[in-house]
Amino acid sequence: MRLPPVLLSAIWLLGFGTVCTRPLWAAELTMRQGGVLVRLAFDHKVRHIKNRGGYGLDSNPADFDSRYYHYGVLGTWSADSASSVLGFFAVNRLTAEVWDTYAECRKVTFPALRAMQQRYRRLYDLPDPRAIADPDRRPRLC
Repeated sequence: MRLPPVLLSAIWLLGFGTVCTRPLWAAELTMRQGGVLVRLAFDHKVRHIKNRGGYGLDSNPADFDSRYYHYGVLGTWSADSASSVLGFFAVNRLTAEVWDTYAECRKVTFPALRAMQQRYRRLYDLPDPRAIADPDRRPRLC
């Protein structure tokens, strides 16, 4: 018995979907959700500085690496309202991993950030980073 071509195509697509590391319909973080993670990471990084003033995020969706949202942290506390760059971060759109790409390019992790990442993974059905077969998960800026 010979199967119709449409059925063969459907079987092939389903089989291909099972070997992919990420199905095409999987959710991704939004840029705003990535910004929440970056704010947590930056606040943790500068928690020991007193009277640090305000800061803002400058986001750049995909110029450097399409797997990540990229953010610049800009300080706005000087008297003449000049801005200064305080840091750069990258957030993986699929796994919610946060990387500090300013100087030492390291993955940021601490309890409050892990809790928020777990919350996003649960709410939006994002995969656990350990489940993805990607040996080079670092942002390309690193």
